[in-house]
Order: sequence, then structure tokens, then C-alpha cells
Amino acid sequence: MPVDPVTGESLPYAGDPGAPAGAPPMPPGGPEMPPPGAEGPPMEGADQAQAQMEQIAAQAPAPEGEGFSVKVIQQIADELNQFASEAMGDGIVPEITFEAEGSKWPNPLPANIFVPMVALSELAGQMGAEKHKFDPMEINNDGALRKAAAQIRKMRNDSDFMEQITAEPEAEGEMEEAPPEPGELTEEDEELMAAM
Repeated sequence: MPVDPVTGESLPYAGDPGAPAGAPPMPPGGPEMPPPGAEGPPMEGADQAQAQMEQIAAQAPAPEGEGFSVKVIQQIADELNQFASEAMGDGIVPEITFEAEGSKWPNPLPANIFVPMVALSELAGQMGAEKHKFDPMEINNDGALRKAAAQIRKMRNDSDFMEQITAEPEAEGEMEEAPPEPGELTEEDEELMAAM
């Protein structure tokens, strides 16, 4: 709905009762739809994170043949839970659960398993731990899933890697001197003035 720039009150559209002359026409699709080319309201941070996770999850490769073994998916969920517990502490990250009927999972890996795997692989790359990287996009059978679980276990057992990811960020360099107050001369300024 249009808004009066002076008072901030909502104004009716052209053709509505009480509409002033020159009021904008109602957008196609009704008053709730933004006009073509206009963006909707900005997404909140949580909505953006959720949308990003959904995009990553949608990239999970389909399994070969009959699908993944439910038992192997559960093993990787356990490895992810143990990693999160050791890296961040118990209860900080929600536990990854996986339940399925039957012995085979014919679908791509669930988002709550695939997204953390992508995050861990990217974390290893960002930290320069190339030996711990794996490509989640290539996990399309039980063998690849077992390899990824073993890789996560290696990360967890690598004390240097775990120490690096759990360490508090260090302060960048030493504190520099505060800038001089306006009108105050620094030693360098005084030396330049004396040289003139």
C-alpha cells in the first residue's frame, strides 16, 4: 500500500474510496504482491542461513544402485556427533539423528548429515589441512560414505587439527598507539615543524 511521505500514513490505491488524485494504481496480483521488479522484504539472518543449507542439501548426490546402507549412514551420523561434541562441547550443536525403515536408503543423504559433511570439508580446506579434505559431492555409495566417516574420525583424532579449531582467535598484532587528538602534534609533526 502506498505511504504518505509526510505523515507516514497508508494511502489507498487509485480507484479505492478516498484515494487522492494521482494515487498509484494497484499492483498486478493485488495489494499484497510487490510490483514487478521490486524485491520482497529482506530475509532475516536465520532465513538466509536456512536457505543456504537447503541449497547445499539439494546438491547431495543420488546414491548408486539400491542406495546407501542405513547402518553406514548411522555410522557417519555418529562420527559427526562425536566430532561436534569434541570440537564444541556436549549440547552445543544439536545431535544428528537418522532413522529409516528397511536396510537401504534410496535417496541422497539427508540434509542434517550432508550439510555438516560439506562444512567439515570446507573447514579443513580453510585451515590448510588438505590431508583431511574430502569431496562430499562424490559420496554416492557405501564405500565413499565409509571413507568420509574414516576421514572425519582422522580429523577428530588429529590433536593439532582439533587444537587449531578449538583455539580462541588471537589478537591481531599489538595494540597501536591511539591517534592524536585533533590539534595535538605528534613527535613526527614537531620534528617537521622544527625543520622548517
